[in-house]
Amino acid sequence: MTEINYAVFYNCKNILGQIALPSNITTIKDYAFYGCRQLQSIVLAKETKQISSSAFFNTPNFKIYKEDNNKYFNIYKGILYSNNMGTLYHCPNGYNAMCQIHKETKKITNNAFNGCSKIENIVLNNFFKILSYKLL
Repeated sequence: MTEINYAVFYNCKNILGQIALPSNITTIKDYAFYGCRQLQSIVLAKETKQISSSAFFNTPNFKIYKEDNNKYFNIYKGILYSNNMGTLYHCPNGYNAMCQIHKETKKITNNAFNGCSKIENIVLNNFFKILSYKLL
């Protein structure tokens, strides 16, 4: 198994605490962890390189981490970016700080801020090229 498929853990109430993905997981598909309200965090494995923009919808207390040797993603101030910081992929739903987008970011993916109702300010840099049509 190399993928966590569409809606596999949809509204799962039994996932508590942290999940550390096995090293062979490369892809997390749409709605994979949707509604896992007790999920506190996930650790992306070394080979995880693709995450759907809706993989973690409705996970309010969720944080995302990565193994140090994952070369596909980066975490900056709790937010998931591409390794070179050029693309912002996911802001956790429970994020409640002012959000300053990394200075290298040029693209924000669809739904990157979905469910982030506690953010009061988002500070953009001057170099944006692509803002997806639906950020929230």
